[in-house]
Amino acid sequence: MKRPGRATPRRVAIARGLLVVAALALLPLSGLLPGPRPVAAQPAAQDSLWAGVGLTYGACANPSSPASLAGCFSAPASIGTGDIDAVATDGVNVYFATAQNGGYSCPIADLGANCTHIMAGAWSSGKVKSLAASGGYLWIGQDNGQIYRCAANIPYGNQGSMPSGCALLDNAGQRSVDSLLLANGRLYAGLASYGSSSGKQGILWSCDPDTVNACENLDTYGITTANSLAAGGGYLWVGLNKWIVWRCDLNAANACATWGQSTGSSVSGVSYDGQATLYASLEGTQGVIWACAIAAANQCSNVRQNVYGTSVAAGAGGVFSSTTTSLNFGTSAFTAASSNLDQAKLLYVPAEGVTGVGGVSVALQGGKWTEKLGKRCAKGGKGLNGSVQVTGPGGHDKTVAVNLCALAKGGSVKETFDLLDPGTYTVKAATTNWKKRFGGSGSVTVQPDQTGAVKVRLKGLHR
Repeated sequence: MKRPGRATPRRVAIARGLLVVAALALLPLSGLLPGPRPVAAQPAAQDSLWAGVGLTYGACANPSSPASLAGCFSAPASIGTGDIDAVATDGVNVYFATAQNGGYSCPIADLGANCTHIMAGAWSSGKVKSLAASGGYLWIGQDNGQIYRCAANIPYGNQGSMPSGCALLDNAGQRSVDSLLLANGRLYAGLASYGSSSGKQGILWSCDPDTVNACENLDTYGITTANSLAAGGGYLWVGLNKWIVWRCDLNAANACATWGQSTGSSVSGVSYDGQATLYASLEGTQGVIWACAIAAANQCSNVRQNVYGTSVAAGAGGVFSSTTTSLNFGTSAFTAASSNLDQAKLLYVPAEGVTGVGGVSVALQGGKWTEKLGKRCAKGGKGLNGSVQVTGPGGHDKTVAVNLCALAKGGSVKETFDLLDPGTYTVKAATTNWKKRFGGSGSVTVQPDQTGAVKVRLKGLHR
């Protein structure tokens, strides 16, 4: 573990991964927790909205229909004791976690009818604060700074005793683990600051989800915490308790930037809709539900206003939100459904199942000029700088630097762009530090859970 408070500016090596629901399977690796292997997620029976609040939980089919949503959740299932603290899905089941009474695993296709009591509660004097799920495993974040990885089918046992199917992944000391997210083959964790007088800042962690003590600092955000995390459009999105929505590079340390800022309203939840819009719930006396464009910073508009937002779940062409007064879809409030759902934690599951996003694999190729390039690279030893730019739907625009000297040996320079929304993307590449300019372009269509390949041949450019 990298000690909290110490920056780790090196880039984290990231393998291609699925979004929140990237499934994992066990591999017997000595000294490590079981390693990841992609598994196809099972489709849901229909669109469904899942909600957990207080001592109850439930699911609603086809929730974007006013009639359906208004009639749902009239008799939610009872937990018994202990408030629901977090909700997550692996694409097959939805999981609810409580601090006092373990957790519940609910098959998506059954819409909450056959939930099983499992051990997802807290131990080691901690309380559950956050939850992530993938491939039959749960990652549990506690208020004492501990993150555990557990088999999701562990039967409920004695509270306070860690089950044999769990292992401590990492320990953030006394920083509460207030949010967790699986994305890009990593586990991201939002850690709270520890005491305003101590000066110990809140930290955004990037972790190998299956390796013990392998978490690293991605960025720090002062005396506050990250209430919610989301991923999409090529970035990590962070809802900070101190009024700010952040956009962060998934791999590079200290590369987060303010994307939306309020005054005096904590960001309690963020959710990405897969269509170039990030939604956020802001609490406060003049709280709102925001829709923020991912194409440009500070382009957030109110979906609802004068509401004390608790959570948001993007999907079905809009956003579901839970406030202190109602359950909403878009600008419509369904008060008939909300008597049991004030301040609920929400999760939306589409009918086609929870799937990962796509990616683009770019291979650059050179022409006759690579012979001259070879001589330059062999003589100078400094390499040849180039760039690859990928643009597409929703204002997506990412550029990475590459060394083109590999082309001099008859090879190709490869770069992979992950977490891309479906659609058509344009790829442009060029040299950047040679008196002779070369460039090229291409296009590729991105599909969910797939990496599309495109070859770009660099040709001479006229100045």
